[in-house]
Amino acid sequence: MTWEYIRANLIDPLAEFFEDMHPNLPTKPDPKDSLSGSWFLHPSRHITEFFAFNAIFIPAALYYNTKAWNRPSFLRDVDSKVATAKRQPIVDGIVFGLSAGSLTLILLHKYYRNSMIYMLQPCHMSCIAMMYFIWANPKKRSTHTYFNIYITIMWGGWLAMLTPDMRGLHLFLEPEVFWAEHILVSVVPLVLAITKRFIIYPLSFDFVMASFLVFALYHSIFLSGLALLTSYNLNYVMHPPLGPLEYFGQNFRPAMYAFCCVLTFAFRGIFVEGVYRVGTLLVDKIKTVLGAEWALPKGRKKK
Repeated sequence: MTWEYIRANLIDPLAEFFEDMHPNLPTKPDPKDSLSGSWFLHPSRHITEFFAFNAIFIPAALYYNTKAWNRPSFLRDVDSKVATAKRQPIVDGIVFGLSAGSLTLILLHKYYRNSMIYMLQPCHMSCIAMMYFIWANPKKRSTHTYFNIYITIMWGGWLAMLTPDMRGLHLFLEPEVFWAEHILVSVVPLVLAITKRFIIYPLSFDFVMASFLVFALYHSIFLSGLALLTSYNLNYVMHPPLGPLEYFGQNFRPAMYAFCCVLTFAFRGIFVEGVYRVGTLLVDKIKTVLGAEWALPKGRKKK
């Protein structure tokens, strides 16, 4: 089967189908609008990349997921830590309440704008994930596995805060909710890990790669497919955001995935690992000091 045959019988018919579905979609994105899509990439390029990326990402995800869990020492370490995990009712209630409140305001804003589909943006899905983590059974390995996948790829929230795209955020409390939500989904998980509410898995190349591929597949299958069906620029899969990715032009998506892969390893291996190690040392030190103070007999002062 030649490329010409595939193009003539698969790529071109699908490209024509989506082009006919959205005949008024502009070829140039509106710099003032971060939501509406465009044919910045030709429809045939969208279809080609859809099949190409997923042909790479799906088998790679299966391979690295299998490889990550096919290590007895890794499993023993994980299971021994999961056995010590337990709920923290006060902290759990606060985090769940903040997540629910943030999500409610976001839903109201999206409903008012008639843009509910944007609830599928990774940052909003992260808010839902936070609620799931708090609700899920802390004694199940799957709970901590999902949390570790999340904390490995949550650099997106930090990137959004470092390069905020505030275009169109003018409704009541909308800018404030933007910041509150991203702090919640980016900073709070680190606090939950440091305080041992959730365990952190040993650093593993295979697990980090598998986590990145979860992120990649969410974009390459789900968001890219929905973007073609709806013409919305879901998390910049139709055209790049303002900034460095614009310089890659038609190749912005391969550049985006490559950049995200490197960022995933750097974030998990350096930032999360560093914050977790330093944070747990500080928490243990504070507990030791407070424990020594509380252990003093009544009426006696520490010298």
